[in-house]
Amino acid sequence: MTDPRHRAVIVGCGNIAGLYEKPHGSLSYSHGRAFSDHPSFEIVGCVDSDIRKAKEFSEKYGIKCYDDDIEKIIYLAKPHVVSVCTPDSTHYEVTKRILSKISSDLKLVFLEKPACQYQRELTELVSISNQSETPIIVNMSRRYHAWYRWLKENYNRDQFGALIRVDIFYYGGWQHNGVHAVDLVHFLFGETLTNGKIVESWLGPEDSDPTYTVRCETKHKATPVWFHGFSEKHYQIFDCDFKFSNARLQISNFEEKIELQKLTVNPLGERMLATHDSHLSRPTISPIGRAIEIIDEYLNYLKKESLVGCTLQDIERTMNVIWDIKVENNA
Repeated sequence: MTDPRHRAVIVGCGNIAGLYEKPHGSLSYSHGRAFSDHPSFEIVGCVDSDIRKAKEFSEKYGIKCYDDDIEKIIYLAKPHVVSVCTPDSTHYEVTKRILSKISSDLKLVFLEKPACQYQRELTELVSISNQSETPIIVNMSRRYHAWYRWLKENYNRDQFGALIRVDIFYYGGWQHNGVHAVDLVHFLFGETLTNGKIVESWLGPEDSDPTYTVRCETKHKATPVWFHGFSEKHYQIFDCDFKFSNARLQISNFEEKIELQKLTVNPLGERMLATHDSHLSRPTISPIGRAIEIIDEYLNYLKKESLVGCTLQDIERTMNVIWDIKVENNA
């Protein structure tokens, strides 16, 4: 009897793939855990340039097929979806190799962020994806987080008023982690960022990817948007402070806490902010868990509407902001 589950292959068997995540827990935060926790998927193969790591990963998740050769695993395992969890600088070449071995079985590539290193790489991957009719979706994790989706919906319904300022604190390299912050603003408010200027700079984990403090503004309304770089030698941080004309929303410590304040007028006629119950509880599914649900829906019905907001094309303007800042700094 044919197994009705979707077949998944994971390329790159390190941290984000799930090598070090505990096999059980409340929520999944890696590709391996997310696929193995979902009843519609089976991980049928894994690949790593370090064969020992591939073997260790296969033993952890009960995967029968492992190797250091991508083409070999795709041929043997015949996956419906391939997750690319390799180092940032390899995303383009690895994804290109996967798509060059296209078969009737492969239906989607799930690519870790940042999608690639250069504009020409993104343009070529989009072209190959279109030609092969194999969508590439990107793990911009906050697009899948319930709190940010709630914020986007309520902003679009004018529940907070006009956006007047954004401050986001991040660590770990402008391209590697700053991409989350830039993409979040694009996702939430639908405004393209422009006029980016570097204010401060620190060495990041990689010498080629410093951590910048950058001031941008939205293209149409010139709303100030600040991305505050922070040196991880102190600690890791991801905090968001969104100020609107009628409210303020803070999401802090990697989505550990959310606080909503709304405009009120005190007896003296002063405009103040008062804490307001957002009625939001902790999400019952992790961002990557939600991404796997979206992949499942797409594989079941092959309707591209399922992938709206998740594809490589959707994050192109985010990558352009990242690259524009890097080019300006190196000019």
